[in-house]
Amino acid sequence: MQIKTIMEKQKLDTVFLATDAPENEINYLKERLPLVKYEPTRSVLKKYGDGGVAIIDQWICAHAKYFVGTKESTFSFRIQEERDILGFNADTTFNCLF
Repeated sequence: MQIKTIMEKQKLDTVFLATDAPENEINYLKERLPLVKYEPTRSVLKKYGDGGVAIIDQWICAHAKYFVGTKESTFSFRIQEERDILGFNADTTFNCLF
């Protein structure tokens, strides 16, 4: 519900999900939201590894119109830091789900 509320307020039509959550949790969200998730090909995964794929997710999130992270997440913190450096408004950057 939190994500749907944000989407309405921000006039967003798609959610990009960057997570290492279990597949069943991702599927739960996919059934309820217009969701996109980066799925690397085997060759990309082999070339860059899990860490490299996380950096790709991070880059996409850092350039999004609106970012919502999770509290106490280093991944979210780094994205917020990058968005701050890039000059994104704090209101579209420093947001967390409850």
